[in-house]
Amino acid sequence: MRHTNDHRHRLRSIGPHGDKDAATLLKDFWPEVDHVLKEKGTRMKILKICIADCSRMKVRTMAIARGEHSIDKDEPKIRFISIESFAMVLSARNRELLAMIAQEKPGSLTELAELAGRSQSNLSRTLKTISHYGLAELTKGERGRLVPWVPYDQVSLDVTSTSSTGTSA
Repeated sequence: MRHTNDHRHRLRSIGPHGDKDAATLLKDFWPEVDHVLKEKGTRMKILKICIADCSRMKVRTMAIARGEHSIDKDEPKIRFISIESFAMVLSARNRELLAMIAQEKPGSLTELAELAGRSQSNLSRTLKTISHYGLAELTKGERGRLVPWVPYDQVSLDVTSTSSTGTSA
């Protein structure tokens, strides 16, 4: 049941969005959320990911090793070799699992398996893959139980990250 004062708007009046389409509204949404969180002293954690083929990743790694390229804090942290490999790791089922972990905060893999309706062995394999990419983490809890948690609020995929030297991949 909604109460009349269960939320408030920052602006005094709410009007139409003009000629903004759905894509533009979504594009504008996350920066606004981030702005509101900053005002409240909370920062949204975003995992930046990009698509880069093996040769570009090798060129970038070698440039870093030679000291020709330094890693910028705003660079993507994770790289996939194709959109297909990214889509397999972040499938709809895995995104649902990540959302469940973030919302329910299960105290163990057993509890998560019960919540998700999946076998613990299947869940362990999935979480191992997801955690390899930094999308989830497993920490030791009470009695040595593994406790899953999600360290990021959002994933940002950059499919246009290119440069002539191949070092921004």
